[in-house]
Amino acid sequence: MTTKNTKEDLIISHLEYIRTRVDQINGRVRANENQISLIKGIGVMFVFCISSVLTWLGIDKWQG
Repeated sequence: MTTKNTKEDLIISHLEYIRTRVDQINGRVRANENQISLIKGIGVMFVFCISSVLTWLGIDKWQG
């Protein structure tokens, strides 16, 4: 019976290790996803500002 308990303990310890590794990897992926979202948001605002300025210059040119 001691070998069965030892095998079960070994399996449980391996599963706990796998769980902690997966949690660490998920944390890294989540951090990367947040950074990518921030970069996308900055890009959208940059394009919006540039297109607004170009549109304003174009409207000013047509009215002139």
